[in-house]
Amino acid sequence: MTEIPITELTFGVELEVIMPAASLGHRGRNDLAERMLAAGIECAHESYNHRTRPHWKIVTDGSIGSDNAEVVSPILRGEDGFEQIRKVCRALDAHGCQVDRTTGLHVHVGARDRFSEQVGFFKELVRTYVKFEPVIDQLMARSRRAQNSRWCRPPVYNDAVERATTIDRVMRQANPARSDESDRRYSKLNLYAYGVHGTVEFRQHQGTTNAQKIENWVKLCLRMVAHAARNTEMAGSHGEFVPPTMPLRPTPPRFTDSTEARPVIVPHSELTQHNLRHFGRNWTIGRIGPNPRRSGAGLRNWPYYELGITIREYLARGGSWDRLRYDVGHYGAIDVVNMRQVPVPVVPGSDEANRREGLTREWRETVARMEAEHATAVEAARRAWEAARGAAPTVSRPPTDSAPATLEGLLTLVNAVESERAYFVERQMELN
Repeated sequence: MTEIPITELTFGVELEVIMPAASLGHRGRNDLAERMLAAGIECAHESYNHRTRPHWKIVTDGSIGSDNAEVVSPILRGEDGFEQIRKVCRALDAHGCQVDRTTGLHVHVGARDRFSEQVGFFKELVRTYVKFEPVIDQLMARSRRAQNSRWCRPPVYNDAVERATTIDRVMRQANPARSDESDRRYSKLNLYAYGVHGTVEFRQHQGTTNAQKIENWVKLCLRMVAHAARNTEMAGSHGEFVPPTMPLRPTPPRFTDSTEARPVIVPHSELTQHNLRHFGRNWTIGRIGPNPRRSGAGLRNWPYYELGITIREYLARGGSWDRLRYDVGHYGAIDVVNMRQVPVPVVPGSDEANRREGLTREWRETVARMEAEHATAVEAARRAWEAARGAAPTVSRPPTDSAPATLEGLLTLVNAVESERAYFVERQMELN
């Protein structure tokens, strides 16, 4: 059984705040970013986005109105991460930011690096949260309990979750869609974030700028993740065998044939105003002959013609498309030419043909070698899985199910330290 210290887990926070009346909108968010920079926090005001940045960012959020702000952290870890949160909260308070029932605190915990193939971990995390959801509700404002908020609905744990053999199936059962796929994320425990950010997201906490409240809730989220990882291993939750992913095959070699420009006379029927306008940069005057009906004289707009100029240049000089069309069709003394690029075929047996054949053969051999190595890796992984499954303790359920559904039961289960226990006991008494 492996114990994961919460100091090894990464996390991030999203703080939704109401901006003061004197500092609303785009300008207000700029001012807040400058205040945070002055406080020693690397920060930038950005347009709405879901990209993880190496710095704190201030963006809008539709759930709290365009005049307000969401303050999003970079990836944090350990005491340094909590110290950054304290500085940010002091800057928010100094700026006059507040919270109300529309705002929330979202906590992301990194999962992709540690739990990328552990279906059992995601099942155990959902199982733990659902079991203790009534207890966690008592630690939240009433607007964030049960199904009171559309932005953090209860997750689901049922037989379909238990039977799921992939992380995607666990997510779809635990975070069912209400109206469309995008609203799966509006859950107290959002597994949808794993596919987007490589995290699991805890969305239930109400908005706050109190650094102590944020720190304690983040630590409880981290401890629930560490508990799920510990219990998954202890229970031998191997689920169905999931073979290693096949490495990406190299891209087949692609060859570009050489080309040469060959003149093709544009048919009279294609000399339309639309075509001249769109293809005029490629079409040129290819031949100029005498006016057969006016011996010794030029064509109707002779001053504008010159061998080799593009049709666009001809029109720019003052020539008109209808006169050009008349000279081509009526006199037959002008050719409009399209210099089309025609591929030059590779001669069999030439150096180029041999080069291409060698590269293609090398690619096929590489792919065949990768497939053979992958087949060997799959077989080795299957043997290891079967051995681990046979050596796993014979328990029907992890200890989560036997823990009492009380605050003390939750804090004991996740190994909370005394200071965290005291905080949450006081919080429960305060709110209830």
